[in-house]
Parts: sequence; structure tokens; C-alpha cells
Amino acid sequence: MNFSNKQDENILPALSKFIQKDKSLREYKEKFLLSDPQMGSACKRLNLFLRWMVRQDLVDPGGWDKISRRKLIIPLDTHMYHFGKCYGLTKRNSADMKTAIEITNGFKRFEPTDPIKYDFSITRFGIRSDMCWNNLEQHLREQL
Repeated sequence: MNFSNKQDENILPALSKFIQKDKSLREYKEKFLLSDPQMGSACKRLNLFLRWMVRQDLVDPGGWDKISRRKLIIPLDTHMYHFGKCYGLTKRNSADMKTAIEITNGFKRFEPTDPIKYDFSITRFGIRSDMCWNNLEQHLREQL
């Protein structure tokens, strides 16, 4: 089954079709492991899985070449949401799918062909105790 369409701006329509198909095949219709983007969820698990499978580098194993990197949406978690708010990639007050798309579009200004390229490295600043946002800010200032 192919859920993606080459004309789609991003992977969101394919995610929605996939989740709807999944729901139609399950006996129980309540929430399960995967969130529904039509309900506003940022679908972090799905977007993270797609990042792993579509991108191929030292972090992501890749293997799926039918989906363009440019269509991926940032796997939005609390760390990426914090970064997006602090650095003006979003002004939204909720970490939902609209925010994930807004932050992804912000990254497209820097890397239009691979907007989620920096996801892994940026989120490390919120996850690792030996790294902090001040280190990132200092590094960014030095680069400018």
C-alpha cells in the first residue's frame, strides 16, 4: 500500500491515511500505540520512525528511498518544542502537529531538502545532562 502522493507538501496526508487504515483493521478503535494526526497529535513516534527509515547517515539507518527527506516532519518532543520557541521557529503554545509543521518549515529555510537534519543533535541539548542550552547558544553565536 502506498499512502504518499508526490504532490503532497509533506508526509502528513500519508500519515493520516496510514492511521485511518490501521484503525479500520483493528477490532478495538480506541487510542493505541500510534497517535492520529487528524486529532492534532504531533505523532512523534511515527515521525521519528520515518526519520530513521528515510534518512541515512551516522544516526539514521535509512533504507526507504521512496519518501523524500524534504517531506519529513520534525519528531516533536518537549526538547525540540523548547528549541523552536526559543529560536523563533514557532510562536504556538502547544506541541501539536501544527507546531511540528511550523518548526519543520522553519528548518526548511536552512535546509530545504532535509529539514529534520538537525533534530538528533539539537535534542541532545535537552536530553543529556552534560549538555545545556547555554552551550548551544554560545556555539551558535560563535558561528555567526
